Amino acid sequence: MQLACFLQLQVALNMLYIASVEMLNSNRLRMMNTYEDVAELDKEEHRWNAMDSFTIRSLDRISTLPDSILCHILSFLPMKYAVRTSTLSTRYQYLWTYITSLHFDNSELFTNDIGEAEADLSFRNFVSTVLLLSNVSCLEKFSLKLESFCNIGIVKSWISIAIKRNVQKLELGYSQLCAEIPIQLPQTMFICKTLVDLMLKGKVSLQIPASVWLPSLKILKMEDIIYENGDSAQKLIHGCPVLEYMDFYREDAKSGEVFNISVPTLKRLEVTCLGPGEQLVFNTPTLEYLDLTYYWAEGFSLVNLSSCWKHASILICPAQDPSIQPTY
Repeated sequence: MQLACFLQLQVALNMLYIASVEMLNSNRLRMMNTYEDVAELDKEEHRWNAMDSFTIRSLDRISTLPDSILCHILSFLPMKYAVRTSTLSTRYQYLWTYITSLHFDNSELFTNDIGEAEADLSFRNFVSTVLLLSNVSCLEKFSLKLESFCNIGIVKSWISIAIKRNVQKLELGYSQLCAEIPIQLPQTMFICKTLVDLMLKGKVSLQIPASVWLPSLKILKMEDIIYENGDSAQKLIHGCPVLEYMDFYREDAKSGEVFNISVPTLKRLEVTCLGPGEQLVFNTPTLEYLDLTYYWAEGFSLVNLSSCWKHASILICPAQDPSIQPTY
């Protein structure tokens, strides 16, 4: 708890310094245009100089920390602010290039004062530049959240770069409902030895290559993505020998399909199916937690279940009459 409070304090000091510097510059310009009385102007200038001293002292306290901790602190900031710290001092000029957790959200960048096309280009250039200048060989996290983004082709190369940097946690979300072309995943992602946590959401195409082997993957989340084949999810799961947690959400299941979740290491399973019908088969001998919501159910069976249950929540509404009362 003390460490968490300490980190929050340091992040606050960083953001306070940046905000204070920007506020100092803007207010000094305003003062020059609005203050007519010289004495009042001098008084206001003295007050801002005092704030300057406070922000400098705050920065000095942070600068005494080692680079590894400073990089960890910077990882809590939005990426655009982390990059802006390069202007604070020589010490910070290249410090952001050693951040091991990269999070990009195009809804937070370059969308206020420019058009959509220019915002897309600015976001594309920003992400590409950050990845190009990054000095990290092992990424702890690479998160990409996209809304109204049209340059989908480059996303595949961004993911490839993260894979080459031995990424451990990969999050990819694309929520543009009217998108005609989904995001394509690089084949190298399906044989990444370092990937531990994978989250795919939205207009992402799951096209499974001939070989799938994710020896370190323990957490898998798939929410309303596009399955190129009926057995795409099963092929992916079968290539995850140490999978422990799976969260699966699907709305476009086809009637007659069988989804067989056979994972001997799985401990927690959350499944939500809202499609017209799909048969579910669970073969999970070590399962401890199960949350199942299944509308328009065509078939459901539990095989070889664990005797070490800690939690189970099951809601099923049969396909024959979706208006009838669900069973638990």
